[in-house]
Amino acid sequence: MKKLSLILFLTLLLISCSINQQNNSLQIALSQEPPTLDVNKNSSISSRLILVGNVFEKLLTLNSKGTAVPELCESYTRSEDARSYKFKLREGVFFHDKTELTSKEAVDSLNRWVENYKVAKTAFGESRFVVLDKYNFKVELEYSLLLLPEMLASSPFSAVIMASSTLASLDNKGFITSYIGTGPYMFESWALAQEVTLVKNPNYKSYGGTMDGLAGKKETNFDKLVYHFVPDAVTRTLGLETGEYDFINDVMNDDIPRLTQKKQLNIFRGSEGGSFVVVFNKKEGICSNQYMREAINLSVDFDQALAACYGDGGYTLRANYMDNEQAFWQVEGLDSYYNQKNI
Repeated sequence: MKKLSLILFLTLLLISCSINQQNNSLQIALSQEPPTLDVNKNSSISSRLILVGNVFEKLLTLNSKGTAVPELCESYTRSEDARSYKFKLREGVFFHDKTELTSKEAVDSLNRWVENYKVAKTAFGESRFVVLDKYNFKVELEYSLLLLPEMLASSPFSAVIMASSTLASLDNKGFITSYIGTGPYMFESWALAQEVTLVKNPNYKSYGGTMDGLAGKKETNFDKLVYHFVPDAVTRTLGLETGEYDFINDVMNDDIPRLTQKKQLNIFRGSEGGSFVVVFNKKEGICSNQYMREAINLSVDFDQALAACYGDGGYTLRANYMDNEQAFWQVEGLDSYYNQKNI
């Protein structure tokens, strides 16, 4: 029996029209402070929001259709059995410390990612990325790994490329202590329990055409990005309304009708903001009985439960766990078994 899965999509992002023009900065309020900014070793959404794409870039990223496409690599090839991959880097890419991106930095970064991401380490076994020449490298796998490009583009432990100096700046627990990447913004400071500040990278050379999802040409429209950590939803919302913050996330459902009436605010309903998964204890207790699990799956009105918390339109509920756009993961015929509300 499949697990009972409740998929919630609610990311309301509010942008104030009174963005600070004096110092050309964007003040952003996030609901959570990341436990670390080492995105290789932690899957925190807030650390990825701050660093991935801004400070650090990846070999591959996702376009609007959820397809893995080149970012720091110019191209890649895959063998017919999906056991061998070769990557060619874009030439002339420089880190914030003005050192050039070569295969060495890419290989060292990706092998560190493999070591820290359990899913990748299991899939890779003893295999690791190896340098071929200055801009080319490869990996030879024992078993087929058809979805390696998607893993590199979208894993929760981000497969970002770091400068050699960052990879060497480890503390006694193995976490990086500097944040030097190739992205359009550079790390400036982190005031614990307060904020992270990024500044514009004046030497950044963008690539590609019009932005398509996370891929394409990046524009640095602000000289500074300041991410404030504001766990209280009321404080975030009031800060936006008074102009203290230009952008906030995690809006309370009860505030949405009122905020939509304010002409100075723009409200965007984004993509996935998180997912809720109910996992039964199948080893002991009442749910160790499969018929009980089936009865719960048949009887609970998931729409009613989620609407009470997140309002109409604040979630997406479906039998398949993954987004509809990710056709590879879709299984037909599950809807007849899901959310039947058959008490």
